[in-house]
Amino acid sequence: MGDEKVKAEFAKRYKRYRCTSEVPFTEQSKGDGDQFRSRKFGDHLTLKLKLGKLVHLDETPGGPMRTQSRYKLFCDEKLQTEAESLFNTSEHFQDNSPLVSRFYFNAKEQSLLMVEELCWTTFRYIVFEKSEQTQTWVTKYIRPPSRSRDDFSPTWTEGQILGIGDGKLYLEMDGQLYAFPFDDFIDSDLAFTVG
Repeated sequence: MGDEKVKAEFAKRYKRYRCTSEVPFTEQSKGDGDQFRSRKFGDHLTLKLKLGKLVHLDETPGGPMRTQSRYKLFCDEKLQTEAESLFNTSEHFQDNSPLVSRFYFNAKEQSLLMVEELCWTTFRYIVFEKSEQTQTWVTKYIRPPSRSRDDFSPTWTEGQILGIGDGKLYLEMDGQLYAFPFDDFIDSDLAFTVG
């Protein structure tokens, strides 16, 4: 009963993002979490990760954190943009859980979505895309809708990412296809906690 209610609430809230169009072709791959260092996407793009320190913002171990780790995106060996990673040199995270990264690359549009997962509960979604207006690369952090995380109920889910394109994330939730525009779901707070 509770599952159906939560599913219905999600479907109602995001009804305007439902989509029936074809999902843009997107290459999907997995990374090596904090062991990832460099990967080529298509003929021109290379993504590199330089791990840095974990920074406790209020100086308490369980409080909000940021990192000094940076992804750098190169196009034909020229640096285009960068982004902050969740992964860092702290041994605490490396010992306690798998660190997972997933990549979604749209070769036609030369856009890349990366999803980082830290300790099963902390996610970061990073989009690298080329602006049509300025022809420069931009980085966006997004937070796509997920079903309720309250009480970590079994109804909580991130959904299944099917692809990216046209400035949107294509996601399947409960058998429905949604197209969520990146700009509608910008995540401007990069501080995170774990657990």
